[in-house]
Amino acid sequence: LDIDVPCPIPPDFICTLASVPVAWDLIRAHAAFTANPGIDGYFGLYNLEGGLSNLASSTAPDGSEYIPSITGMVRDFSEFSVSVALTLDPLTPNLFFPISLDVTGPTITGQFVFDVWSSDDTVKVFTIPLVDYDIGFINHPDYIDNSPFHIIPIETFGVFIDHDAVFSFNGFHGFGDHFDPFSP
Repeated sequence: LDIDVPCPIPPDFICTLASVPVAWDLIRAHAAFTANPGIDGYFGLYNLEGGLSNLASSTAPDGSEYIPSITGMVRDFSEFSVSVALTLDPLTPNLFFPISLDVTGPTITGQFVFDVWSSDDTVKVFTIPLVDYDIGFINHPDYIDNSPFHIIPIETFGVFIDHDAVFSFNGFHGFGDHFDPFSP
């Protein structure tokens, strides 16, 4: 909140007589990565797990197997940054008055793909008995049919109907948005 008064300095400058802060940061966080020159490559985090399901091709697991948890790739990647702030601002209408959540970014320079894999068999389905109609969410282990949650880049919203009103979610892009990080 500023109290402004005219100043005797031409051409009609405004001088601030007093300034009172009316918004306070409760939490502010910033994360950034930069590289010069840009980097190319891929990465993956795998876990050794046992008791696995058969693949969609009916291939049975051979004891414990390495299952992906996080995979990604970058090409000419030189920047990633994001900022998040939780602010107390009693004079501005916000989503959760008087608290506001301010997110800046993410800023990505270069190509960046980030996928998360779930090895859980999630089946949360409720059946309406009188009409034999299902409602819910299904996500079979992603390694079974090579279907991770595609997180970055955000290109689309991959929700699809399995049956009735039972949904599944593949993420925000498809395999068509993946690239060869070492191609010219």
